[in-house]
Amino acid sequence: KPKYLDLGCGDGALTVKVAGIVDASEVHGVDDDSEALREASRRGLKVYNCDLNRDALPFSDGYFDLATAFEVVEHLENPSHMLREAFRVLRRGGVLVLETPNIAGCASRFLADQLKMALLFRCEVDSLIPPREGRGFNPQSLRLELRQCGFEVYRVLGVSHRPLDMPTPSLLVEEVREGSTSSAPHIVAIARRP
Repeated sequence: KPKYLDLGCGDGALTVKVAGIVDASEVHGVDDDSEALREASRRGLKVYNCDLNRDALPFSDGYFDLATAFEVVEHLENPSHMLREAFRVLRRGGVLVLETPNIAGCASRFLADQLKMALLFRCEVDSLIPPREGRGFNPQSLRLELRQCGFEVYRVLGVSHRPLDMPTPSLLVEEVREGSTSSAPHIVAIARRP
């Protein structure tokens, strides 16, 4: 039974679903939102308040079999730090599953078109694009970031919705091969520590 860590666990609702699917022996969550962590703790997670941009994760090297980060990496100013820490706390052969919006996806292109229209007609732009503190990824840039942090990338998938939220996720998934692009709004990367 795997030891499971959710990076950016929030209130733990999705973490509990994943833990049930993989039949985890231990379930840990890290986040920097104290209120959300209280709820995650009520759901049974062992929780830790961490800033994923700069804090060292409070676990020994190679402790976990599985780590996830669902819609977290795009909010970070320093995603490499979180990925290197995930690499450190995973055992050899341990798996990281990461999901993030695809900046090359349809919604991102729509926002870019809206920005062009706003500039063309001198409209207010602030209402069109929400503020972001982190950075976005496309399939290629996510692969590169994972490799630079030591991971071996197993698969990158384009998905129309977060897979665990859908009753038939296989119908909404496309494999994104090396060097190709995807118009899917989200990407899921499956990587492992060699």
